[in-house]
Amino acid sequence: MGSFAVQSRPWYLLLDGSVEECFLIEAEEC
Repeated sequence: MGSFAVQSRPWYLLLDGSVEECFLIEAEEC
């Protein structure tokens, strides 16, 4: 989830259901 997370915006996580995770690692992964 980290490979494409860098390319895609946090919105993609909404489809995955891990939007909260993205916010936590937004500075590093997202």
